[in-house]
Amino acid sequence: MDCTKEKEAKGRLESFNVTGYPSLVILHPDGRTSMILEGNRKPEEYVAALTAVLNAQPVRRLAKNVAALGTMRKEVESRIDRLSDSDPEVRERAASELRALKEALEAALAAASRSTDEEQAGRAKRILEKPKPEPVKVPVKP
Repeated sequence: MDCTKEKEAKGRLESFNVTGYPSLVILHPDGRTSMILEGNRKPEEYVAALTAVLNAQPVRRLAKNVAALGTMRKEVESRIDRLSDSDPEVRERAASELRALKEALEAALAAASRSTDEEQAGRAKRILEKPKPEPVKVPVKP
């Protein structure tokens, strides 16, 4: 809906806590907010976000399958190895694929962090938290 023209749409926009344009609000079938993307984005960012939303359920099932996780790990490691390939196009493609994967995972975790399932939301939030740096221990001379 075009919230710049329709009065009714503006009211609905406020209910999603959207603060600017352009904004993309993705809803679950029951009307709950799945994800909000604000601001101008690159097409691949939209693809990564939408893929994360569409694959949220399959990703959860996939995570239960250890063999599938092993395959995923090998695919990620393969892309990491290609970051040092002699061909710059191969390096850039690997970097692009890894960035898209990172964005998709972060988008899926962000969506999970807003889940009505408190356990899922809490765990997703903790995964998304940036680790605090360990304090540096400096030996004190007597």
